[in-house]
Formats: sequence, C-alpha cells, structure tokens
Amino acid sequence: MFDKLDKKFKRAWLKALRSNEFYQVSNKLRNEQEGRCCLGVACDVALREGKSKGQWSGSYFVHTSYDDSRVTVPYGLAVDLHLSIEAADTLTRKNDAGVPFDRIANWISRNL
Repeated sequence: MFDKLDKKFKRAWLKALRSNEFYQVSNKLRNEQEGRCCLGVACDVALREGKSKGQWSGSYFVHTSYDDSRVTVPYGLAVDLHLSIEAADTLTRKNDAGVPFDRIANWISRNL
C-alpha cells in the first residue's frame, strides 16, 4: 500500500519516536521548545542522518528554498525519504488525533 522507507532512516525515526527526547504536539511540525509532531521528528532525524540539508524556521521546516511546510513534511523531503503523501496524511491524522508516539512508531514499523 505504501512505499518502503529507507531502512537506516526508518530505524533512526522509530528510535527517536520511542525515546523521550521530544514531547508530542499537534497541528504543527514543532513548537519553540522540544515539542514535535511525528513528522517533525522525521524532519529532525532527516537532518541528523544527512537526508536533508534543510533547516527549521520557527514551526516550519524548509527543505529547499521553495519547499517548506508548517504542518507536514515538505514534498521534496517526502520524496527523498520515500514517504508517500498518503502515508504522511495518515500520520498527520494519527498524530493530531492524539495517538501516542509509541503507537505511531508501531504503525510505521508495520506499514512503511
């Protein structure tokens, strides 16, 4: 149903979601503290793993000068990570409905 993520990135993303490094927020990729939605965590992991040369600008993640987003992974980054728009939408809905990071990580593990 969904494309398969890069294995190294997937392992790092799952580890980050299951850690206590971030607390969960909704309706934005990140807040000014350490709050992230599950896709905001993906953006941070992409930076750490060298999958993106992007940067944060407030609650926006800027993957390239023309590809930024506040509420989901920028399109160019999603393509680079093999994360389909459908999967990103599903993850956004789960996160914003309050599904905890560990359950989101389980879904990612099974489906991506």
